[in-house]
Amino acid sequence: MKKDTTFKSLLLSQEEIALLLGIKRSQYAMYEIGKRDLPTAALLKLSKLTNYADTLSQLTKREFPYHKTQQAKKQELLLKQIENNNIEQLLLEKKIKQLQHNYQKAARTIEFVTLYKEKEGLTDRDDVILENIQNKALAILDKNGVHLQTKIQLQLKALLVYTKQLEKELWKG
Repeated sequence: MKKDTTFKSLLLSQEEIALLLGIKRSQYAMYEIGKRDLPTAALLKLSKLTNYADTLSQLTKREFPYHKTQQAKKQELLLKQIENNNIEQLLLEKKIKQLQHNYQKAARTIEFVTLYKEKEGLTDRDDVILENIQNKALAILDKNGVHLQTKIQLQLKALLVYTKQLEKELWKG
């Protein structure tokens, strides 16, 4: 007998098929490669199993209860992910606003220091204090820089695209 591919689309091992036929796995394996015949009772059972497996293509067009369960799980997962994305979107928007706010404050502080330094009559002490203020503002400027703002804006855009894909999948069914 040549190798039967009827059961290849199922999650049945040779061992499980052999158990259903009431024979040893090695006996079924030899049958599959054409080196051994099966007992008559096993052949009759195999015929029934093959018929059931062959009719699967017609049966799968029916709606099985597990399909509904799987679809419900899919919908639940998609809704949860959309909800998580919306929360993440709000957090990213808040972070961008905070970065922009801090960046603007630092930039204004640097401008203030620059203008104040132009004033005549500053003491050495004033210069040291202004230098410290400017250094602090430069550090804040770097921590809230345009490069970080851009990175988070790109994350936000990617999140929006992902959310649209999730919504598309959700309405697809």
